[in-house]
Amino acid sequence: IDLKLSDVAVGGSARVVDVAEDVPEMLRFLDEIGLRPGAVIDIVSRGPPGGPVTLSGPSGRHAISLELARLISVEPSETTLHRA
Repeated sequence: IDLKLSDVAVGGSARVVDVAEDVPEMLRFLDEIGLRPGAVIDIVSRGPPGGPVTLSGPSGRHAISLELARLISVEPSETTLHRA
């Protein structure tokens, strides 16, 4: 399964696996907000279609663009699997 952060429903949790693009500025930004491989994040809210995705992770709450969320591969976390 190739699950992207943009696919996770509001209220869901996921563990970051990988980032599709190797752009230093983007990787630095993701690292600064705690979105690195192994981090578990919760989806707090979504903006209007095409709008930002707000998530809560190791370094607090952050909003990222939907485009960026589509580049982040995730796997469902244990809590998401237990909810199903």
